[in-house]
Amino acid sequence: MDLFKTKNNIDSIKFDLLDDKYNSMFDEKFINYQDVLEFFQNNNGASYDKGIFKIHNKSSCFYWTSIVSDFFPKYKDNICCFAFDWMGRHFAVDLKQSKKCYMFDPATGEDFEIEQSLAGFFNEELVEYRDETLACDDFNFVLDRLKLDILLPDKCIGYKKLLFLGGEDDLKNTEVIDMDIYWDLNFKIFSKISKMNDGDIIDNIDYL
Repeated sequence: MDLFKTKNNIDSIKFDLLDDKYNSMFDEKFINYQDVLEFFQNNNGASYDKGIFKIHNKSSCFYWTSIVSDFFPKYKDNICCFAFDWMGRHFAVDLKQSKKCYMFDPATGEDFEIEQSLAGFFNEELVEYRDETLACDDFNFVLDRLKLDILLPDKCIGYKKLLFLGGEDDLKNTEVIDMDIYWDLNFKIFSKISKMNDGDIIDNIDYL
């Protein structure tokens, strides 16, 4: 990750998402994946460039791998979430194919395959294609519009009116929101919509 670290500036804020609450569960779940263990030994939680991109610590990795796997069940027990961006999208490495990573978007319910190893993702995807991958111009626009100095680790920029409910895919339709709540809302609405027939109406949604 040396090249990544020369192109991305670490933030001074403490990354304390979930602290060490799930560390023992992380160790148990990923005990047989040496690459994952080494990655988190050397990169255990950090925020970069005002919160545009964050690397999980061990506890938040375990927690969010579980949440992402619930939203995208075909990946259950096959991925390890190692990072996330300002839009609440999570990045994960394939545990069975080391040269493959994924991006999971709660706003659209889509998953995207990235043909990179964990090292390649950081040193190529986030160096050569950083602006495209992280939508840097959009992030800077939102920071300015919402008058934010930094986006904290437990927050993301989400749609005020969710896309699943007919919201516009427009930066003016965004706000700062707790990332847990954002994923929970999108997951519950997406789950209902996926089971609906044409003409059905969504009733009450319970969320965190």
